[in-house]
Amino acid sequence: MNKLDIARGVVKFVVGAGASTISAKIIANHVQPENVIQKVTVTSGSVVIGMMVADASKKFVDTKIDEYVDAFREMKKTIKEAKQEQ
Repeated sequence: MNKLDIARGVVKFVVGAGASTISAKIIANHVQPENVIQKVTVTSGSVVIGMMVADASKKFVDTKIDEYVDAFREMKKTIKEAKQEQ
C-alpha cells in the first residue's frame, strides 16, 4: 500500500462518515416518529439512506482524487519535457 492509497482511504472514510452523519441528523431533525413501528422504520430507513449517501460520496471523491492525480502527473511530465527541450 503506497501513500496515495493510504490518503485515498482516509479521505474516503472521513467523507463517508461525514455524509452519513449529516443525512442521519437531517432525518432526525425533520422526522418525529410517533409509535414503535415508525421508530423502527425511520431508524432502518435512516441507516440505509446514510449508507447510500456515504457510498455515493466515496465514489465521487475517489473519482476526483484520480482526476487530480492524473492532472498532477501530466503537469510533472510536461514540466520535465519542457526542461529537456531547453
